Amino acid sequence: MHRDYNSVKGFLQISIFSDRTEISNYGGLPKGITIKDLKVEHSSILRNPDIAQVCFIRQYIEMLGSGTLRMIKDCKENKFKVPVWGEKDNITKVTCPGVSHNKKTEGVTKGITEGISKGLVAKVEGVIEGVIEGVTGDVKKRMRDILFYIFKNQKTKVSDLRAYFNISERTVKENLKTLSDANLIEYKGSKRTGTYVLSKKLHNKLHD
Repeated sequence: MHRDYNSVKGFLQISIFSDRTEISNYGGLPKGITIKDLKVEHSSILRNPDIAQVCFIRQYIEMLGSGTLRMIKDCKENKFKVPVWGEKDNITKVTCPGVSHNKKTEGVTKGITEGISKGLVAKVEGVIEGVIEGVTGDVKKRMRDILFYIFKNQKTKVSDLRAYFNISERTVKENLKTLSDANLIEYKGSKRTGTYVLSKKLHNKLHD
């Protein structure tokens, strides 16, 4: 409804993190509307009135410019922090602090570790505990699973991990950097086509 369709590069992106949810839409705020206006009663200025009309008929919207106020109200009632809006490079983004995923990873872990000996699993967990500090238990578990994934699949790309774990590219790269800084993985090949493999250090520890 609010997207700017003048650009073929326009997109809508939903990013779910462990501490927040972000929704980014290509298309800045209409003229006459500011970020501050979104938190108070304001006029409804439609960028795509035909799409809005269909959504109104389907009872998805009220066409009163009250959507942002209802978001704030719902967040408060459910004891979440108030949404934060931002605008940059013709992209409008709303961040909902505290609205996060609660996806359980047992199935993912089982799929990765299937066929790996318990002794090897214990060694990897020991290495993780020994060199990675200052991260939450969930993040540590995910980095452990990333190591198992690389162990089983060898040449691994960022896109492989994004698809398998269903997480953002930024999160994947942050986890890979932590593992690389700890000398547990290595990047081999060119910047564009290279892949991640277990480091010699970790490989030797697993085969002690």
